[in-house]
Parts: sequence; C-alpha cells; structure tokens
Amino acid sequence: MRAKSPSRSRSLQRQNKSLAIGSLVGFLLASITLVPAYGAETVTMKLPAGSGDSTRVEPPVRNNVWTVSVTGLRHNLKSATKNEVLGRSGNVSLGLGYIEKSWMTSASVDFILGPFEPTYGEEVDVDYSGTGVTWWWGYSAQTLDLRSVDGGYGFALGLSYADFVGRAVGRNRKAPDNPYDPENKGRVDNYLIQVNSLTVIPAIFFTWLAPARARGNAPDLLTTRLEGWFLTIGAGMPLDASYKAKYSRREEPDQATQTTSTETVSEGGNLSGYSILVSLAGLLGT
Repeated sequence: MRAKSPSRSRSLQRQNKSLAIGSLVGFLLASITLVPAYGAETVTMKLPAGSGDSTRVEPPVRNNVWTVSVTGLRHNLKSATKNEVLGRSGNVSLGLGYIEKSWMTSASVDFILGPFEPTYGEEVDVDYSGTGVTWWWGYSAQTLDLRSVDGGYGFALGLSYADFVGRAVGRNRKAPDNPYDPENKGRVDNYLIQVNSLTVIPAIFFTWLAPARARGNAPDLLTTRLEGWFLTIGAGMPLDASYKAKYSRREEPDQATQTTSTETVSEGGNLSGYSILVSLAGLLGT
C-alpha cells in the first residue's frame, strides 16, 4: 500500500477547512436574513414599568393667558327700606389667567355698567357705574384635559368685590305735575346711592380651548393667538353688601301760599338677595 504524500495531505486539510468556513459563513448569512423576518412575526418586546414613554419629560408649555370678558347680571338686592339694587347690568373685565390640565384660575379688573332700572319703589331712574375685582378658580369635572378638542366643563368658585355708585336721572317718576299737589309729600329727588359688596359666586363652567403651545422663541410661538373661550354661569350671594344713600325728600306742600320745602336725608344699611350672572371670557395667549 502506497503512503499518502505530505503535499496531498495538506491539500485535503485545506479543502476541509475551506468547506467548514464556507458552511459557517452560509449559516451566519442565513441567520441574519431569517431572524428579523421571524422576529417581526413572533417576538414582542415589552418595556418594563417605569421606562419608555412613561418617564419621558414633556416640554414645558405656556400656561399663562390674558382674559377679556363680558358679563351680564341680573340683580335682586333689597334693604329694609326702599333702597335697592334691581335689574340688569353688565361688566367688561380685563385680567390674567392660568390654565392647567384639570384646573384653571383667573383674576380681573371689572368695569361695572348698570343696572339702569327704577329704584326706591320705582320712583327714580338710577344709572349705576363703578369698578371691582373678581377672582375665579375652576376644577374640571371630567377626566379629559381641559384643552381637549372635545371641550371641557366643571365647577367654579368666584369671589368678587364691587364699589359702584347710582345717580338719579330725570324727575321723580310718580310725582304729579303740580308741585303743590298733596301727593307730592314724601317724593324723593336728587337720589344718590353708593354700594360696596363682597360676593361669593358658585358656578359651573364650559371651555373650548386650543392645545397648549410649547415655550420657545420661534415666531409662531410668540405670536398672540386666541387660546379659546371660558363660559361661566353662576349665582352671586353677598357675604357683605352695604349702601349709603342721600336724597331730597319733599315736605307736604302749602297750597295756600303755593310753597314747598324739602329735607335732605342721609341713611345707610345692608342689602340682601342674590344676583344671576352669565360671563363669556376670551383667552389670549402671548
């Protein structure tokens, strides 16, 4: 039997080694090709609790807004005498607000116009005007963000302080044309009343707000825009409402001499009752 030559033995070893390397490379290439396809169908990666999106820090947003609001009120405030505040009035308000996901708050300066209806037993037409301040705090009654596209609603509580003055316009509405008529006795003229009130306002609110903007210096983030609307419906109950009134009251005229005289009356007291209000505020973001 002829022995294998050393050169032939080394050649066979090289062939076997090349075959083994080729097989290994083929297996690796097949693995790289097949594993992603297999994994896409069967492998589901789950992030552990407390990782991923749950720990992502959201960028800060703009929560501050300017408020411009119009309020309509119906007053029914009376005293033990004929001094009273009755009728419809309106407020125009400017202020600042802050919006969070589940609550919002605002404070404003109010310019009071009205009421403009008769008072003091409907004897005199009185026009009221004045100023005040109002603070609102509202909490969402739903699980959605207040800035949800579906709108929001909730409960609100307001606290308002007002200082306004009423002045008589025109002559006494119930006085007869003849100034010496006995019915003129007790009629009032030159009526002036000053009212100070601190009022708590339980209410419900509805919101239609745009999504919040991120903070930044980009032009589109710095442009003033309408953030949305805030509608409030509530009832005001005075915690403390006082008045000071001053007017001229006619004495019984003397028909024989055709003379009449008046006395100046100053009085004060407390008012009690309620007010109904509906307020619509536009929210401006800058």
